[in-house]
Amino acid sequence: LTSDFVSAPSGISPFTITSSFDQSYFSAGAGMDVLTLGGIDLKLNYDGLFAGHSDANSGGLKVSVKF
Repeated sequence: LTSDFVSAPSGISPFTITSSFDQSYFSAGAGMDVLTLGGIDLKLNYDGLFAGHSDANSGGLKVSVKF
């Protein structure tokens, strides 16, 4: 990507930004639902994305109360 600033003073040259990304990823996920008799449900989950130069991890917890 080559760009410049709109209000840059004269003599300021454009700049270039380059990036590289991994071409293949491994995705993994797991989850668990815990149901109780008292009307409370728990849901846990994990998701992961793995590559040679980057990783992404996320998790969640959801609590539901029935009424």
